[in-house]
Amino acid sequence: SGQCANTATMTITVNTKTTPAFTAVAPICNGTTLSALPTTSNNSITGTWLPALDNTQTTTYTFTPTLGLCANTNTLTITVNQKTNPTFTSVSPICTGGSLNALPTTSNNSVTGTWSPTLNNTATTTYTFTPTAGQCANSTTLTISVNTTPTLPTFTSVAASCVGTTLSALPTTSLNNVTGSWSPVLDNTKTTTYTFTPTAGQCASNASLTIQMDSIPNPGMLTITGVICQGKTASIKSTVNGGVWTSNDNAIATVDASGLIAFVSEGTTNITYSKTNNSCTSTASKTITIGKCLNLSELKENKVILYPNPTSDNLNLLVESNIFVRYDVLDPAGKVLFSNQITSDNTVINVSELATGIYLIRLIDNENYSESIQFVKN
Repeated sequence: SGQCANTATMTITVNTKTTPAFTAVAPICNGTTLSALPTTSNNSITGTWLPALDNTQTTTYTFTPTLGLCANTNTLTITVNQKTNPTFTSVSPICTGGSLNALPTTSNNSVTGTWSPTLNNTATTTYTFTPTAGQCANSTTLTISVNTTPTLPTFTSVAASCVGTTLSALPTTSLNNVTGSWSPVLDNTKTTTYTFTPTAGQCASNASLTIQMDSIPNPGMLTITGVICQGKTASIKSTVNGGVWTSNDNAIATVDASGLIAFVSEGTTNITYSKTNNSCTSTASKTITIGKCLNLSELKENKVILYPNPTSDNLNLLVESNIFVRYDVLDPAGKVLFSNQITSDNTVINVSELATGIYLIRLIDNENYSESIQFVKN
Protein backbone atom coordinates (compact mmCIF):
# COMPACT_ATOMS: atom_id res chain seq x y z
CA SER A 1 0.00 0.00 0.00
CA GLY A 2 1.21 3.47 -0.89
CA GLN A 3 3.55 2.15 -3.61
CA CYS A 4 2.80 2.74 -7.25
CA ALA A 5 3.06 -0.96 -8.23
CA ASN A 6 1.02 -3.84 -9.69
CA THR A 7 0.50 -7.29 -8.00
CA ALA A 8 2.41 -10.22 -9.49
CA THR A 9 2.46 -14.14 -9.06
CA MET A 10 5.22 -16.79 -8.73
CA THR A 11 4.65 -20.64 -8.90
CA ILE A 12 6.73 -23.09 -6.74
CA THR A 13 6.68 -26.63 -8.08
CA VAL A 14 6.80 -29.48 -5.44
CA ASN A 15 7.74 -32.75 -7.12
CA THR A 16 6.39 -36.07 -5.61
CA LYS A 17 9.24 -38.39 -4.62
CA THR A 18 9.83 -41.32 -6.95
CA THR A 19 10.00 -44.84 -5.46
CA PRO A 20 12.91 -46.82 -6.89
CA ALA A 21 11.77 -50.06 -8.58
CA PHE A 22 13.88 -53.26 -8.80
CA THR A 23 13.42 -56.71 -10.31
CA ALA A 24 12.74 -59.30 -7.57
CA VAL A 25 15.54 -61.78 -6.84
CA ALA A 26 14.48 -65.43 -6.95
CA PRO A 27 14.92 -67.45 -3.73
CA ILE A 28 18.30 -69.13 -3.41
CA CYS A 29 19.63 -72.14 -1.53
CA ASN A 30 21.82 -71.60 1.51
CA GLY A 31 25.38 -70.97 0.31
CA THR A 32 24.49 -70.14 -3.30
CA THR A 33 26.43 -67.17 -4.73
CA LEU A 34 24.47 -63.89 -4.80
CA SER A 35 25.08 -61.32 -7.57
CA ALA A 36 25.55 -57.73 -6.42
CA LEU A 37 22.34 -55.74 -6.32
CA PRO A 38 22.04 -53.00 -9.00
CA THR A 39 22.90 -49.47 -7.86
CA THR A 40 20.51 -47.96 -10.41
CA SER A 41 16.85 -48.81 -10.19
CA ASN A 42 14.70 -49.85 -13.12
CA ASN A 43 13.36 -46.26 -13.13
CA SER A 44 16.88 -44.73 -13.20
CA ILE A 45 17.38 -43.79 -9.59
CA THR A 46 20.90 -44.29 -8.29
CA GLY A 47 21.82 -45.15 -4.73
CA THR A 48 23.32 -47.75 -2.36
CA TRP A 49 22.24 -50.95 -0.50
CA LEU A 50 22.55 -52.02 3.11
CA PRO A 51 23.37 -54.38 4.76
CA ALA A 52 25.97 -56.43 2.91
CA LEU A 53 24.70 -59.45 0.97
CA ASP A 54 24.21 -62.63 3.05
CA ASN A 55 23.71 -65.96 1.25
CA THR A 56 23.08 -67.94 4.48
CA GLN A 57 19.76 -66.52 5.64
CA THR A 58 16.73 -64.62 4.38
CA THR A 59 17.47 -60.86 4.57
CA THR A 60 15.67 -57.59 3.75
CA TYR A 61 17.99 -55.02 2.09
CA THR A 62 17.35 -51.21 2.06
CA PHE A 63 18.11 -49.02 -1.02
CA THR A 64 18.99 -45.37 -0.18
CA PRO A 65 18.79 -42.99 -3.20
CA THR A 66 21.77 -40.69 -3.94
CA LEU A 67 21.59 -37.43 -2.02
CA GLY A 68 19.76 -34.72 -3.96
CA LEU A 69 17.47 -37.07 -5.86
CA CYS A 70 13.79 -36.72 -5.27
CA ALA A 71 13.23 -40.36 -4.42
CA ASN A 72 12.09 -42.57 -1.54
CA THR A 73 14.08 -45.37 0.02
CA ASN A 74 12.93 -48.91 -0.83
CA THR A 75 13.53 -52.51 0.35
CA LEU A 76 14.14 -55.83 -1.35
CA THR A 77 13.91 -59.20 0.43
CA ILE A 78 16.00 -62.13 -0.76
CA THR A 79 14.75 -65.49 0.50
CA VAL A 80 17.49 -67.99 1.41
CA ASN A 81 16.11 -71.54 1.72
CA GLN A 82 17.82 -73.97 4.08
CA LYS A 83 19.03 -77.19 2.50
CA THR A 84 16.95 -80.36 3.02
CA ASN A 85 18.68 -83.42 4.43
CA PRO A 86 17.58 -86.45 2.36
CA THR A 87 16.39 -89.34 4.57
CA PHE A 88 16.48 -93.04 3.73
CA THR A 89 15.40 -96.27 5.43
CA SER A 90 18.40 -98.09 6.86
CA VAL A 91 19.48 -101.35 5.26
CA SER A 92 19.80 -104.40 7.52
CA PRO A 93 23.24 -105.98 7.81
CA ILE A 94 23.92 -108.78 5.34
CA CYS A 95 26.32 -111.70 5.28
CA THR A 96 29.30 -111.67 2.93
CA GLY A 97 28.01 -112.40 -0.58
CA GLY A 98 24.39 -111.76 0.41
CA SER A 99 21.97 -110.10 -2.02
CA LEU A 100 21.75 -106.28 -2.01
CA ASN A 101 18.86 -104.41 -3.63
CA ALA A 102 19.64 -101.18 -5.53
CA LEU A 103 19.44 -98.11 -3.30
CA PRO A 104 16.47 -95.78 -3.98
CA THR A 105 17.18 -92.68 -6.09
CA THR A 106 14.41 -90.72 -4.37
CA SER A 107 14.65 -90.11 -0.63
CA ASN A 108 11.82 -90.63 1.84
CA ASN A 109 11.33 -86.82 1.77
CA SER A 110 11.26 -86.63 -2.07
CA VAL A 111 14.82 -85.54 -2.88
CA THR A 112 16.16 -87.16 -6.08
CA GLY A 113 19.79 -87.97 -6.74
CA THR A 114 22.43 -90.62 -7.27
CA TRP A 115 24.60 -92.93 -5.13
CA SER A 116 28.29 -93.71 -5.17
CA PRO A 117 30.28 -95.92 -5.10
CA THR A 118 28.65 -99.00 -6.64
CA LEU A 119 27.13 -101.55 -4.25
CA ASN A 120 29.59 -103.98 -2.64
CA ASN A 121 28.26 -107.14 -0.93
CA THR A 122 31.69 -108.29 0.29
CA ALA A 123 32.65 -105.45 2.67
CA THR A 124 31.02 -102.88 4.91
CA THR A 125 30.73 -99.70 2.81
CA THR A 126 29.50 -96.11 3.29
CA TYR A 127 27.59 -94.81 0.25
CA THR A 128 27.11 -91.11 -0.59
CA PHE A 129 23.88 -89.71 -2.02
CA THR A 130 24.31 -86.59 -4.19
CA PRO A 131 21.09 -84.65 -4.88
CA THR A 132 20.23 -83.77 -8.46
CA ALA A 133 21.35 -80.22 -9.39
CA GLY A 134 18.80 -77.48 -8.77
CA GLN A 135 17.44 -78.97 -5.55
CA CYS A 136 18.13 -77.25 -2.28
CA ALA A 137 19.40 -80.35 -0.54
CA ASN A 138 22.53 -81.64 1.17
CA SER A 139 24.32 -84.81 0.27
CA THR A 140 24.02 -87.66 2.81
CA THR A 141 25.52 -91.06 3.52
CA LEU A 142 24.24 -94.57 4.25
CA THR A 143 26.36 -97.40 5.64
CA ILE A 144 25.56 -101.03 4.83
CA SER A 145 27.22 -103.52 7.17
CA VAL A 146 28.52 -106.73 5.62
CA ASN A 147 29.24 -109.30 8.32
CA THR A 148 31.91 -111.90 7.77
CA THR A 149 30.57 -113.98 10.75
CA PRO A 150 26.80 -114.60 11.09
CA THR A 151 25.17 -113.54 14.37
CA LEU A 152 24.40 -116.40 16.74
CA PRO A 153 20.91 -115.85 18.24
CA THR A 154 20.94 -116.03 22.05
CA PHE A 155 18.09 -117.04 24.37
CA THR A 156 17.44 -117.38 28.10
CA SER A 157 17.72 -121.02 29.13
CA VAL A 158 14.56 -122.87 30.19
CA ALA A 159 14.60 -124.53 33.61
CA ALA A 160 14.13 -128.29 33.81
CA SER A 161 10.54 -129.43 34.40
CA CYS A 162 8.69 -132.61 35.25
CA VAL A 163 7.32 -134.71 32.43
CA GLY A 164 3.78 -133.50 31.65
CA THR A 165 4.34 -129.92 32.84
CA THR A 166 2.88 -127.29 30.48
CA LEU A 167 5.66 -125.53 28.53
CA SER A 168 5.44 -121.84 27.54
CA ALA A 169 5.97 -121.00 23.87
CA LEU A 170 9.58 -120.21 22.98
CA PRO A 171 10.29 -116.57 21.98
CA THR A 172 10.46 -115.84 18.24
CA THR A 173 12.89 -112.93 18.76
CA SER A 174 16.28 -113.62 20.32
CA LEU A 175 17.90 -111.54 23.05
CA ASN A 176 20.10 -109.97 20.34
CA ASN A 177 17.09 -109.15 18.11
CA VAL A 178 17.21 -111.98 15.58
CA THR A 179 13.72 -113.11 14.50
CA GLY A 180 12.87 -116.64 13.43
CA SER A 181 10.99 -119.83 14.24
CA TRP A 182 11.48 -123.06 16.25
CA SER A 183 11.25 -126.73 15.42
CA PRO A 184 10.09 -129.31 16.34
CA VAL A 185 6.90 -128.48 18.24
CA LEU A 186 7.19 -128.38 22.04
CA ASP A 187 7.11 -131.83 23.67
CA ASN A 188 6.53 -132.05 27.44
CA THR A 189 7.02 -135.83 27.54
CA LYS A 190 10.79 -136.02 27.04
CA THR A 191 14.01 -133.98 26.97
CA THR A 192 14.24 -132.34 23.53
CA THR A 193 16.68 -130.08 21.69
CA TYR A 194 14.89 -127.39 19.66
CA THR A 195 16.38 -125.58 16.64
CA PHE A 196 15.87 -121.85 15.98
CA THR A 197 15.97 -120.92 12.28
CA PRO A 198 16.40 -117.15 11.59
CA THR A 199 14.00 -115.45 9.20
CA ALA A 200 15.48 -115.12 5.70
CA GLY A 201 17.45 -111.93 5.02
CA GLN A 202 19.20 -111.76 8.38
CA CYS A 203 22.91 -112.51 8.73
CA ALA A 204 22.36 -115.04 11.51
CA SER A 205 23.03 -118.71 12.10
CA ASN A 206 20.78 -121.37 13.55
CA ALA A 207 20.72 -121.80 17.32
CA SER A 208 19.61 -124.62 19.60
CA LEU A 209 17.99 -124.85 23.02
CA THR A 210 17.54 -128.00 25.08
CA ILE A 211 14.63 -128.31 27.51
CA GLN A 212 15.11 -131.04 30.08
CA MET A 213 11.99 -132.97 31.07
CA ASP A 214 12.70 -134.97 34.24
CA SER A 215 10.92 -138.26 34.79
CA ILE A 216 8.68 -138.56 37.84
CA PRO A 217 10.41 -140.89 40.33
CA ASN A 218 8.74 -143.98 41.72
CA PRO A 219 8.58 -143.80 45.53
CA GLY A 220 8.09 -147.58 45.68
CA MET A 221 5.84 -149.72 47.87
CA LEU A 222 5.87 -149.16 51.63
CA THR A 223 5.84 -151.92 54.25
CA ILE A 224 5.85 -151.74 58.07
CA THR A 225 7.18 -154.33 60.49
CA GLY A 226 6.92 -154.07 64.24
CA VAL A 227 4.33 -153.46 66.96
CA ILE A 228 2.01 -150.49 66.33
CA CYS A 229 1.23 -149.56 69.89
CA GLN A 230 1.77 -146.48 71.99
CA GLY A 231 5.33 -146.52 73.35
CA LYS A 232 6.51 -149.12 70.82
CA THR A 233 8.61 -148.83 67.66
CA ALA A 234 8.35 -150.22 64.14
CA SER A 235 10.37 -150.11 60.93
CA ILE A 236 9.02 -148.77 57.65
CA LYS A 237 10.73 -149.47 54.32
CA SER A 238 10.25 -148.69 50.64
CA THR A 239 11.10 -150.93 47.71
CA VAL A 240 13.30 -148.09 46.34
CA ASN A 241 16.18 -146.31 48.05
CA GLY A 242 17.21 -142.66 48.28
CA GLY A 243 14.02 -141.09 49.62
CA VAL A 244 13.20 -139.02 52.71
CA TRP A 245 10.85 -140.07 55.53
CA THR A 246 8.51 -137.62 57.29
CA SER A 247 5.66 -137.88 59.79
CA ASN A 248 2.53 -135.83 59.37
CA ASP A 249 2.18 -135.43 63.16
CA ASN A 250 5.25 -135.89 65.37
CA ALA A 251 3.04 -135.69 68.44
CA ILE A 252 1.58 -139.07 67.42
CA ALA A 253 4.54 -140.74 65.67
CA THR A 254 8.06 -139.77 64.70
CA VAL A 255 10.24 -141.30 62.00
CA ASP A 256 13.99 -140.98 61.47
CA ALA A 257 16.08 -141.04 58.29
CA SER A 258 16.41 -144.82 58.41
CA GLY A 259 12.64 -145.39 58.67
CA LEU A 260 12.46 -146.21 62.39
CA ILE A 261 9.02 -145.14 63.71
CA ALA A 262 8.46 -144.29 67.36
CA PHE A 263 4.80 -144.37 68.41
CA VAL A 264 4.40 -141.44 70.81
CA SER A 265 0.67 -141.42 71.55
CA GLU A 266 -2.67 -142.80 70.42
CA GLY A 267 -4.07 -141.40 67.18
CA THR A 268 -3.83 -141.56 63.42
CA THR A 269 -1.12 -140.03 61.25
CA ASN A 270 0.61 -140.50 57.90
CA ILE A 271 4.19 -141.58 57.36
CA THR A 272 5.35 -140.22 53.98
CA TYR A 273 8.25 -141.25 51.77
CA SER A 274 9.43 -138.58 49.26
CA LYS A 275 11.61 -139.48 46.28
CA THR A 276 13.20 -136.69 44.20
CA ASN A 277 14.59 -136.74 40.66
CA ASN A 278 16.08 -133.31 39.82
CA SER A 279 12.99 -131.10 39.44
CA CYS A 280 10.43 -133.82 40.20
CA THR A 281 9.27 -135.21 43.54
CA SER A 282 6.72 -137.94 44.19
CA THR A 283 5.48 -139.43 47.46
CA ALA A 284 3.95 -142.55 48.95
CA SER A 285 2.20 -142.62 52.32
CA LYS A 286 1.02 -145.06 54.93
CA THR A 287 -1.79 -144.17 57.30
CA ILE A 288 -1.14 -145.55 60.76
CA THR A 289 -3.56 -145.74 63.67
CA ILE A 290 -1.82 -146.12 67.03
CA GLY A 291 -3.68 -147.62 69.96
CA LYS A 292 -2.78 -148.42 73.54
CA CYS A 293 -1.73 -152.10 73.64
CA LEU A 294 -2.56 -154.17 76.71
CA ASN A 295 0.26 -155.84 78.61
CA LEU A 296 -0.24 -159.11 80.47
CA SER A 297 -1.27 -157.46 83.73
CA GLU A 298 -3.79 -155.26 81.90
CA LEU A 299 -5.16 -158.26 80.01
CA LYS A 300 -5.74 -160.04 83.30
CA GLU A 301 -7.27 -156.93 84.85
CA ASN A 302 -9.76 -156.59 81.99
CA LYS A 303 -10.26 -160.37 81.92
CA VAL A 304 -9.09 -160.57 78.27
CA ILE A 305 -7.61 -163.83 76.98
CA LEU A 306 -6.47 -164.32 73.34
CA TYR A 307 -5.27 -167.79 72.31
CA PRO A 308 -3.63 -169.57 70.67
CA ASN A 309 -1.03 -166.88 69.89
CA PRO A 310 0.62 -167.47 67.41
CA THR A 311 -2.12 -169.15 65.34
CA SER A 312 -2.62 -170.31 61.78
CA ASP A 313 -6.43 -170.25 61.57
CA ASN A 314 -8.64 -169.31 64.54
CA LEU A 315 -8.15 -167.03 67.51
CA ASN A 316 -10.23 -167.42 70.65
CA LEU A 317 -11.09 -164.15 72.30
CA LEU A 318 -12.34 -164.48 75.87
CA VAL A 319 -13.63 -161.15 77.16
CA GLU A 320 -16.61 -159.93 79.08
CA SER A 321 -19.08 -158.63 76.50
CA ASN A 322 -20.29 -155.97 78.87
CA ILE A 323 -16.81 -154.38 78.77
CA PHE A 324 -15.99 -154.48 75.02
CA VAL A 325 -18.63 -154.43 72.29
CA ARG A 326 -16.62 -154.61 69.03
CA TYR A 327 -13.23 -155.71 67.72
CA ASP A 328 -11.15 -154.64 64.68
CA VAL A 329 -8.37 -156.68 63.07
CA LEU A 330 -5.58 -154.33 61.90
CA ASP A 331 -2.57 -154.92 59.65
CA PRO A 332 0.94 -153.68 60.68
CA ALA A 333 0.23 -150.28 59.10
CA GLY A 334 -2.89 -149.80 61.23
CA LYS A 335 -5.34 -150.49 58.39
CA VAL A 336 -8.61 -152.12 59.51
CA LEU A 337 -8.92 -155.46 57.70
CA PHE A 338 -12.27 -156.49 59.13
CA SER A 339 -14.49 -155.88 62.18
CA ASN A 340 -17.20 -157.67 64.13
CA GLN A 341 -19.45 -157.14 67.12
CA ILE A 342 -18.65 -158.89 70.42
CA THR A 343 -21.89 -160.54 71.43
CA SER A 344 -20.61 -163.14 73.87
CA ASP A 345 -17.79 -163.69 76.28
CA ASN A 346 -16.21 -166.22 73.92
CA THR A 347 -15.60 -164.99 70.36
CA VAL A 348 -13.88 -167.02 67.62
CA ILE A 349 -11.97 -164.93 65.07
CA ASN A 350 -11.02 -166.63 61.78
CA VAL A 351 -7.63 -165.30 60.57
CA SER A 352 -6.78 -168.13 58.17
CA GLU A 353 -6.98 -165.80 55.14
CA LEU A 354 -4.39 -163.42 56.55
CA ALA A 355 -0.79 -163.52 55.33
CA THR A 356 1.92 -164.55 57.76
CA GLY A 357 2.90 -161.63 59.99
CA ILE A 358 2.13 -159.56 63.06
CA TYR A 359 -1.38 -158.10 63.51
CA LEU A 360 -3.46 -156.30 66.13
CA ILE A 361 -6.84 -156.96 67.65
CA ARG A 362 -8.38 -153.64 68.70
CA LEU A 363 -11.13 -153.88 71.32
CA ILE A 364 -13.66 -151.02 71.51
CA ASP A 365 -15.89 -150.37 74.54
CA ASN A 366 -19.25 -148.62 74.80
CA GLU A 367 -17.58 -145.22 75.07
CA ASN A 368 -15.54 -145.89 71.93
CA TYR A 369 -12.37 -146.22 73.99
CA SER A 370 -10.04 -148.86 72.55
CA GLU A 371 -7.31 -151.26 73.67
CA SER A 372 -5.12 -153.28 71.29
CA ILE A 373 -3.62 -156.76 71.56
CA GLN A 374 -0.87 -158.05 69.26
CA PHE A 375 -1.05 -161.54 67.73
CA VAL A 376 1.09 -163.48 65.29
CA LYS A 377 -0.33 -165.25 62.22
CA ASN A 378 1.71 -168.32 61.21
